[in-house]
Amino acid sequence: MIRSLSANGHEFTYIEAGVGPPLVFVHGSLLDYRYWQKEVTHFASRFRAIAPSRRHHWPNTPNGDFTYKGAEQTEDVIAFLEALDAGPVHLVGHSYGGYIAARIACLRPDMLLSLTLMEPGGPIEGQDPGRSRIDDHNSGAALVRQGKAAEGVAHFLDTVCFAPKWEDGTDDYKVMTLSNARTITEQVKEIRPTLSAAALSQVECPVLLMIGARSISPFPETLDRIHHLIPHSKYSVVDDASHMINIDNAVDFLVTLDSFLTEWI
Repeated sequence: MIRSLSANGHEFTYIEAGVGPPLVFVHGSLLDYRYWQKEVTHFASRFRAIAPSRRHHWPNTPNGDFTYKGAEQTEDVIAFLEALDAGPVHLVGHSYGGYIAARIACLRPDMLLSLTLMEPGGPIEGQDPGRSRIDDHNSGAALVRQGKAAEGVAHFLDTVCFAPKWEDGTDDYKVMTLSNARTITEQVKEIRPTLSAAALSQVECPVLLMIGARSISPFPETLDRIHHLIPHSKYSVVDDASHMINIDNAVDFLVTLDSFLTEWI
């Protein structure tokens, strides 16, 4: 079911299905709630499964100029969870959404029953920086500004996902990412706040860290640092997957997340 609610001064469209403990999915760059449709359907038999589109992401598209900042995006998700009035949630975040989810774990641990981070994208204090993707992201954003949305989106995602290429994706995937092309033109201007090592080391809820076996730098370096800082976290490598783990290997992704969540319901 498609719904909407107001939070932090913005309207957020989201999908929801099922009853039970709340399970919330937070998407990454160039994506929206459609990225999680299969997961929401799958988990609806045991959870109240929810996936919002973040600020500026389809269909919450901006009119006119806008800013894109990690602090604002985090505040939005916190406000969204508060507006749901569902109590603590199982929170799953992918890529930029994983960065947001990790920030929430540090800022509002009271809101979480568990935390799942899928290749979070963001700097962690003390981590090996790995290979920077800033130039690649700026090049993709520049193409979008020039009116070459497909080329820009493909460049941005291919330098993150590596394989499979954007052009090999389904029509639905291409439509979704093109619907959100404009977000990267402002996202690349952000200097994303570094996550504190001290704050991450205080995370006490159950934590699952997921990475694709074909993941490329800097995601392995980021996840290794988080695993070091949260020693009780579980680290899972999903075979035959790159950055879009749940698309590349949907079966193993669902089995892994199912197994983790089953321990806590």
